Amino acid sequence: MDAANRLSAIAAEMGQLQNEIQEHRRVLNFLLRSVRTMDPARKEARIRATRERIEGLEERLQALDERRAKRKTQSPVAERRSAFN
Repeated sequence: MDAANRLSAIAAEMGQLQNEIQEHRRVLNFLLRSVRTMDPARKEARIRATRERIEGLEERLQALDERRAKRKTQSPVAERRSAFN
């Protein structure tokens, strides 16, 4: 896969991750606002799991952003060399 395709794939994955993060944040907001409709222990467990999922997605997003930045700065000659190693 050439550099442009790799950058495009990274950008697409980053977009998907951002959408998923937004969805989990909506769930988290819903859980935080539902005061009496859910068992407190169950609510806390869901909140904790949702926060952990958001953190994991944000870490993945950051890693992809770093990878994209590295690909953008990598010269075509160095990229060809790395393809053979």
